[in-house]
Amino acid sequence: MGRQPKIGLDFWLHDVRLVQDPKLRGPRQRFGYLAPFVYECLLDILYSDKGYYIEYTDAARPDVLWQLAEMTRGQTLEPTERLHAVIESLVQAGLFDPGLYRRGVLSSKRVQKSYFTAAASRQTVHIDFSIWLLDEEEMRELNPSGKHCILQKFLSMKEAKQNREELEISRQKIGVFRPKNPQSREEQSREEQSRSDQTRQDQSRQDQIRPDQTRPDPAPASPGPQQAAPAPEGQAAGLSELSELEGERQTACLSESEGEGQAQPQGEGPGTRPTPGDLQAFFAQIERQLDCKLDRPFRREMARWLQKGLHPDEIRQAAAWTCRKNPRNRAGYLRALLRNQSAAPPAAPPGDAPLADWEKDWLAQVQQRRRQMQEGT
Repeated sequence: MGRQPKIGLDFWLHDVRLVQDPKLRGPRQRFGYLAPFVYECLLDILYSDKGYYIEYTDAARPDVLWQLAEMTRGQTLEPTERLHAVIESLVQAGLFDPGLYRRGVLSSKRVQKSYFTAAASRQTVHIDFSIWLLDEEEMRELNPSGKHCILQKFLSMKEAKQNREELEISRQKIGVFRPKNPQSREEQSREEQSRSDQTRQDQSRQDQIRPDQTRPDPAPASPGPQQAAPAPEGQAAGLSELSELEGERQTACLSESEGEGQAQPQGEGPGTRPTPGDLQAFFAQIERQLDCKLDRPFRREMARWLQKGLHPDEIRQAAAWTCRKNPRNRAGYLRALLRNQSAAPPAAPPGDAPLADWEKDWLAQVQQRRRQMQEGT
């Protein structure tokens, strides 16, 4: 078991003319010899306990006054009310910091300088910097080398505070503000886990739906002025089989965006490319398909592919294939598929281009599963 770090001091420096301190004149005129003696007793309690302060809250005050009564006891016992009045007079004279006294702490710069000097050889010291009165310049004067453990902790805390302030300023400049009641990471992870569990439950219920009980696919959108030519009959049949398989599976990643007929981005249909204004809606649709988030670099890369000629339907089909494979990292798997597709010459719309090899394999699996389902019924 490691040794506990030392907190208090074994001795403290005593100024030669401590009793003749001009700040003690007022308390001495009021309480006589009791004022400097109580002050020395308080310093003894302070240095031997916490090292640089005494806790003097409502809860800790009776114990401090009891110690003072025992230390000043002679033929008679000084009442605690008188001892408390002496302490208040010492605070008013400036021997203890008034701001810390209102917070229930007895300390001063003189006390903390003595503690800082005495703890120079220690490797670690626990300091509450909310009640620490010395600044960087004063500590460097006492320790020119700058290797004091208290000074190092103070500088680390100051740097961390500056980093937080700079981060907050940068957030305000770009228009990003923190919520008033931000959720912890644990709460966010619990919410994400509950949404994922709910999605899996919906998927398991929808997988039990028979083919004849599936909802019909939504009617195709009316052809616009920029819509591509209709696909050949054989290819259209193959694509319809893909759509029917998606309706049979009713997975969470497909039913949310296609099976249940949610509205597509404005200006986008089953043969057109989304306009720049519809890219966000298109990315949101892909995220619903994959049931995961797409990072900004992937979105920018996907936007470049769309500008170079990659058709949105190819991305949807690659997302559907990704859902079918169900890899651990769906976004990374989809990115790899699209990079392989984008390495080839720019693809034409589905109505003019033949099916890819993976689409043919998928169609073969669709037909095989359909035959198995028909034989089972």
